[in-house]
Amino acid sequence: MSRPRPLAVIVVLALAIRIVVVLATPHFVPVTDAGEFDQIAVTLAHTGSYPGSSVAPHGGPTAFRPPLFPVALAAVDKVVGTGDARTRWVAGRVLEAVLGALAVALLGLIGTRLWGRRVGLVAAGLGALSPPLVLVGSSLLSESLFIPLVLAAVEAALVYREDPRLRWALGAGVLTGLSALTRGNGFLLVVPIGLLVWTGRPRRSRAALKAPAAVLAATILVLAPWTVRNLELFHRFIPVSTETGYALVGTYNRVAQDDRRFPALWLAPRAQMASDFAAHPGASEAQVSSDLSRRAVSYIRAHPGSIARTVYWNTLRLLNLTGPLVERVFAGGEGYPVWLAVLSVYAFWVLLALALPAISRRPLRAAPLALRAAPLALRAAPLALRAAPLALRAAPLALRAAPLA
Repeated sequence: MSRPRPLAVIVVLALAIRIVVVLATPHFVPVTDAGEFDQIAVTLAHTGSYPGSSVAPHGGPTAFRPPLFPVALAAVDKVVGTGDARTRWVAGRVLEAVLGALAVALLGLIGTRLWGRRVGLVAAGLGALSPPLVLVGSSLLSESLFIPLVLAAVEAALVYREDPRLRWALGAGVLTGLSALTRGNGFLLVVPIGLLVWTGRPRRSRAALKAPAAVLAATILVLAPWTVRNLELFHRFIPVSTETGYALVGTYNRVAQDDRRFPALWLAPRAQMASDFAAHPGASEAQVSSDLSRRAVSYIRAHPGSIARTVYWNTLRLLNLTGPLVERVFAGGEGYPVWLAVLSVYAFWVLLALALPAISRRPLRAAPLALRAAPLALRAAPLALRAAPLALRAAPLALRAAPLA
């Protein structure tokens, strides 16, 4: 009888840890974002269509939440039913545990492809035990699906570099499109993924440009049905989400910028939304988002230093240099276990300490520059808007720390 492969053992361990967290938190109740994802999924399971907007003054169509994660939850709800809330919540979190284990497997595959089997196993082991990656699957939030999609897109692009058949570039583009349908900033991934597959010489030849063009075309084709749906409902071009205005104005306003406890951290723009609703009671979600974007731009023009201030504070929060207070306060708002949110901060410091010496090592420098651009592209938007999700810190750092082994 053959011995189990080490990577398979690590993936099973990762799944077991995540299932234990689900079982250890039986009183979980989805709130804020998680609660909204749950309600959208229930409506999808019952009716096959999206519910009305929860942010526009009189309902109407919504594109506030990208569709892929609610659709995934709805598929689970179809299987277990929607009658018992706790049953569907547990089932959804078990799905997230499986997705988390898949992310660990992809970390191992990417690490092995770039630096060898030993490094791949270390990367997978770090991912399996990483509290931030465990944390992200403990509530019904879209990061749990987003992370494996991003890693799968990177893996497909790396496979193309070794086996330059167009199907791998097309697959990377499809996965990039799916990541954008999970979180809007996933579309930014098209740049580093396109660069990863741009290996032909001479660079500007038609043959060399075929692979990055395939990535872009596949990404656009995956997004097209949702974008066309939004165009029909809102009569304006909305590639993925109407969230932009709400995100911008929640960060770029006097209250958020001057907050002494959490400077320049996104706050729900209730006052601005109430003002818009009073002025335009019949406005759609997209119209409100556009107006809120204009408000944010006006604030930035009057306070140009607010962008640097936001990037500064969110960089500190990204690196947990402000301590665990943010995670402690917001854990309840996201449905995270507080103890796991705090633990993730200290674990991140340990992982960062391991990663920093590895950055200067030759094996890491030998990795494709575009690979390092992938996490940077996904962080660019959150740094300018609000604190980046904990989960996006762990995956790239696990790969960076691996060459230490």
